[in-house]
Amino acid sequence: MARSLAGRRVVTTETAHGPYVWAARRLVVVPGIFVFVFTVWPAIATLRRGFDVTATITESGLRETVWFTAWQAAASTTLTLVIGLPIAWVLSRHEFTGRRIVRALTLVPFVLPTLVVGLAFRAVLPADLRTGVLALVVAHVFLNVAVVVRIVGARWESQPRTFDDAAATLGAGPVARFRTVTWPMLRASISAGAGLVFMYCFTTYGAARVLAGPSRPVTETEIYRFAVLAGDMRAASALAVAQVVLVGIVLALTSRGVTHASAPTQPLALRTAPRARRIGVAVGASLIATVFVLPLVGLVSRSLWVGDGFSLAAWRGAFGTTGALDLIPSLTASLVTAALAAALSIVIGTLVAFAQVHATSRAARGVATACEVIPVVVSAVVVGLGFLLAFRSDPFDWRGRWWLLPVAHAVVALPLVSRIIAASMRQIPADLRNAASTLGASPLRVLSSIDASLLRRPLGAATTLAALVSLGEFGASSLLSRRGNETLTMATGRLLGRPGDIVQAQAFVASVVLAALCLALVTFVDLAAAGDRQ
Repeated sequence: MARSLAGRRVVTTETAHGPYVWAARRLVVVPGIFVFVFTVWPAIATLRRGFDVTATITESGLRETVWFTAWQAAASTTLTLVIGLPIAWVLSRHEFTGRRIVRALTLVPFVLPTLVVGLAFRAVLPADLRTGVLALVVAHVFLNVAVVVRIVGARWESQPRTFDDAAATLGAGPVARFRTVTWPMLRASISAGAGLVFMYCFTTYGAARVLAGPSRPVTETEIYRFAVLAGDMRAASALAVAQVVLVGIVLALTSRGVTHASAPTQPLALRTAPRARRIGVAVGASLIATVFVLPLVGLVSRSLWVGDGFSLAAWRGAFGTTGALDLIPSLTASLVTAALAAALSIVIGTLVAFAQVHATSRAARGVATACEVIPVVVSAVVVGLGFLLAFRSDPFDWRGRWWLLPVAHAVVALPLVSRIIAASMRQIPADLRNAASTLGASPLRVLSSIDASLLRRPLGAATTLAALVSLGEFGASSLLSRRGNETLTMATGRLLGRPGDIVQAQAFVASVVLAALCLALVTFVDLAAAGDRQ
């Protein structure tokens, strides 16, 4: 029988579908080769150039960059937890009108490109606060609250209210109940969420490039500056190695014991709650909605502001041939790159998930796990830098090849895709496959009639997520993009570095289009899922 033991799924031969076990053991070679060629090998090339890790300790400039990146990531993580935990409590423990809309609003920043979020905060913050540590930390909180709401909220939602009721019956107050009942159940998920938030804040690029300012560079922006602008590959590689090591250590320390079986309970209907609690939740939900909508409104308004007043000049120029932004080619390049990256990541991610779920060999499961973990630790900028260092000589001189950028985007999206598909694969009862085989169905017929049918929605969601990652990816694109295939994110970054009111407004025009495209993709998937449920 298949069972869950110590948070780790164990598949035995009694329920394992024989052809799937055979296929998983062999097909895992494909993602193994892909990750080795496009992640491990570039990382090794980076490591060889930056093996003098002491440079980040002995050279004051590099040391200060790593230190600033680390403490701002720690501060951002702490503030994200402080703000995210009450939001998770409101959304996971209470049922009220508009709950789904408020929950969706908290997830919007996570699917938006970080560069777009950075520009949104530049649009709404006062002029003297648009760059610096405070602006960067606030943007990180806005971006990553969804991580806390999703991870901690799912665990909190599965906590039966009877535990709190029993503790209250015994005389425990709210603080005592949280300390003795809620905290022990949430501790592992909070740790896991904190680790992921720290990783996202430490490896930030788009938001940091817009908000941190030249006096406060982070490791990602400095890797780009050293590699592209200064031509100092040794310094860029040293920072990349230090980043990979620190992020790997933090994720290893915070990801222990986080797996749990989530069985959501019925949230508390707000109309039955005490009056003080109803008022508190209502005010909290209203504030959440306002805070998450305001930057998006500022982004749109800034695209319409030219000089001293509102104007459509930036939008008219974006659709013409005389402006600094030629929107249609950039939009086409973004869509084509996203489609290719999504297709590639779905193929590789599905094979990784297939091996994780069905392989009984420790070696095969180990390869699949490595394929999922390694791209998490290696950031997008490091991937781009590794591509430059690894693929610059024959027979693998692939510099300037049009397909290299979609491959880099697929590497970045791979861990998210494989996790979504693997979680859904584990929900398919093995008895269905065994029964179909007993009735004479071939392995391909079983795959098409059972797995492909039940995985249709998860595959659609994973494809959309991969496309969103590609649309908003800015780190690897900054190193690998070439003239002629400039995506919307690259066009935005280019325009931000040029003077002129209309040019700056057109950077916000590109961001508005990119944000609208991302939101349209998410809405389409939600509507499709709702139609399937009906």
